[in-house]
Amino acid sequence: AELLEGEKPQGECTVEWTKVSEHLCCRPTQFFVKQYQRPVYKTPEGQVIATPAPETVFERAMVDRTFLAWVFVAKFCWHLPLNRQEQMLKAQGISLSRDTLVNYVLRGAELLLPVYKELLQTILESGHIFADESPVTVGKYKAGRKQYREAYFWPLLAENNIAFLYSPTRAAINLQKVLGDYQGYIQCDGYRAYEKIAKESPEIVLVGCWAHARRKFIDAENSDPVRVAKALKFIRLLYRVE
Repeated sequence: AELLEGEKPQGECTVEWTKVSEHLCCRPTQFFVKQYQRPVYKTPEGQVIATPAPETVFERAMVDRTFLAWVFVAKFCWHLPLNRQEQMLKAQGISLSRDTLVNYVLRGAELLLPVYKELLQTILESGHIFADESPVTVGKYKAGRKQYREAYFWPLLAENNIAFLYSPTRAAINLQKVLGDYQGYIQCDGYRAYEKIAKESPEIVLVGCWAHARRKFIDAENSDPVRVAKALKFIRLLYRVE
């Protein structure tokens, strides 16, 4: 808070109260270098002993966990590509190549793999899973030129836990490998891959998605408005319960 002093009235006066004005401000993310001073000793026998360097997340990396957290959150929570992170860092006088950032992300993903497996196992132990598949563009580098292809993420949701399975194709086998001997309900849309999975795994019961079913009633609204209105009313009641 800043106390602003303006022109005071003439004569003796006292402050009765203070008016408060608020302005939203911004203090950009601050990057800084932390130095660790490590004494180096020499014994009477001539042996040189140095204080060990502080441990880092990655061996020989010149960044600590706070910087790595910034890179991961910016990329995966705010969808800020690494090339833009590189540009933002450069604007603040920090030269860190995109290849280095990519290396940090790959190595960080390896460290997080046990957490991911535990999260996925928690989801598979639930008796009710929500599943979907979303396309994603994947780049690949060949002979000096970039090419792109379409791959997929399969989000699996259960009890406020979500895991994103990466798959090069939309084929059912990719999800079957993860589900294993899963038993319970899978709530999904009408994609045929789910039907194949349920047909080959009797312990899996498919549950339809009301959002997709509702679209069909909307499509039929002009041809049969009375029955559509009744169906939409029932769906609204279900949504209210949820």
